[in-house]
Amino acid sequence: ISMIFASSRRIFLGTTSGRVFRLDQSAVGWAATRLDNAAAGPLALSGLIWDIAVDPSDATLNSIYICFGGSGDFRHVWRFNGNAWQARSGVAGSATSLLDVEHNAIQCDPVSGKLFVGADIGAWQSGDGGNTWKPMSNGLPDAPVFDLQVHQASRRLRASLHGRGLYEFPI
Repeated sequence: ISMIFASSRRIFLGTTSGRVFRLDQSAVGWAATRLDNAAAGPLALSGLIWDIAVDPSDATLNSIYICFGGSGDFRHVWRFNGNAWQARSGVAGSATSLLDVEHNAIQCDPVSGKLFVGADIGAWQSGDGGNTWKPMSNGLPDAPVFDLQVHQASRRLRASLHGRGLYEFPI
């Protein structure tokens, strides 16, 4: 259901059942590696993986962020550091954690290091890799955010909302 190119020879995929794969191209073809079952720390949830973002702070292109759909567990954002998975949705019950609503989109800004997620109730931003979150307001309605894109040339985050149009914010 989700896919992102980390480079011309590396792709990350997320499935509807919570599996995550890395595909690497070599001289003999493509090789798939399953990541959700990492021995050093497997992904603790399963479900629909709506979106994937490559962590720009990792020059090896091994680290990614994912966001889960569904509800029932507030841990909708996870980071894979190349070895293990860590929840990156804040501390449960705190004012700086994500809400337990479906999360549909995730983006990393390589310049500022900020992480952005789009949820069924607006968009959220983190300046510390997902340890704490705060809502993005700036006139953005509390509507489902289905996609986010960082436009590097203009240094803007663009958000596509369900039935409410497109918004863009300076990063």
